Amino acid sequence: MVTVERVCAKALGFGDAPLAANLAPLSVARLRERAPKAVVKPETLNFSTMLPEAGGLFDPRVFGAGTVIDAELPEPDAIVKPRKTLFARIRLALPVINPLAVANAPDETAALIGRISLARADGGSQVDHARELAAALSASEQASGLVLVELPVLPPDLRSLQRDAEDRWATTPLNRWYQRILYCNTRLAKHVEQGQEAVFSLANEYSELVGLVDGLFHNDRLSDPERDPDGNPLPSLRTLCGDLESTVRALSGPAAAGADLSGREYVARAALLALGFDLR
Repeated sequence: MVTVERVCAKALGFGDAPLAANLAPLSVARLRERAPKAVVKPETLNFSTMLPEAGGLFDPRVFGAGTVIDAELPEPDAIVKPRKTLFARIRLALPVINPLAVANAPDETAALIGRISLARADGGSQVDHARELAAALSASEQASGLVLVELPVLPPDLRSLQRDAEDRWATTPLNRWYQRILYCNTRLAKHVEQGQEAVFSLANEYSELVGLVDGLFHNDRLSDPERDPDGNPLPSLRTLCGDLESTVRALSGPAAAGADLSGREYVARAALLALGFDLR
C-alpha cells in the first residue's frame, strides 16, 4: 500500500530503510506557522548602505532579530543553540509539484492520485499538465503537501554571504538559487495577471521556474546539473542535508522545545523543512 509517508521517505532517498519518525509533506498551514512572513525581493544587501534590503533575503523584519549575514555552519557534533531566526516563504505564481517526489518517487506519487505516470502526454502544455496534476494531488488530504504553493526559504544563518578575493560581500549558491527563483516568479506572476496563459513566454517562464526549484532542491544529484566556473555541480538543499546516515540520525521526531541539538541535527532539520517535508 502506498502511503504519503512512504512517498516522502523515498523522495528523500531513504528507500525502504526504517525511520525513527514519520515524514510528511509540509502543509501550507504548517509552513505559514514556521514562516510567518514572505520574501518579496531577490536582493540581499543594499550595497550603498550595507544594510539588508527591505523585504529581501536577509531582512531581519522577515527572518527575525537573530539574522546575520556571515554566520558559519555549526560543527556537526557540536551542541548548538539555534539563532532567533525564522523561515520565510515565497508565494509562487503557479503551483509546482515537489521535484523530489517527481524524481525519486514518481510511481508512488502517481499512485496517490490513481495515475500510471506523471509524464506529460504529447500535445499538452506543461502549464496545463502541471495544474492538472497539482489539482489532483491537492484533492488528496494526504498528498496535498506535495504541491508547492509557497516555497520555504531557509534562514540566513544557513546560507550566509561570503567575502570575495577583493573583500566584498558575494552571494553564495543557495542564495543565488532563491534570487533566480524570485526573479522568475515575478515575471511569471505578471504573465498570469495579464491573462497571457496561452502565450509562449508564460510556458517558458513556468518551465524555468520548475527547473530552478529542481536545482535548488537537488542540483548536484541531477543527470545534467548546473555547474560553477570550475565545473563542479552547484550545491543544493539536498547537499546541505548531508549524507544519508547523518540525516537518518536526525530523524528522531519533532524537536522538543529547548532540547539540545547537534549541529548535524540542526542543519538537517532545517534542510528537510526547506525541501518541503515535516517530521511527525
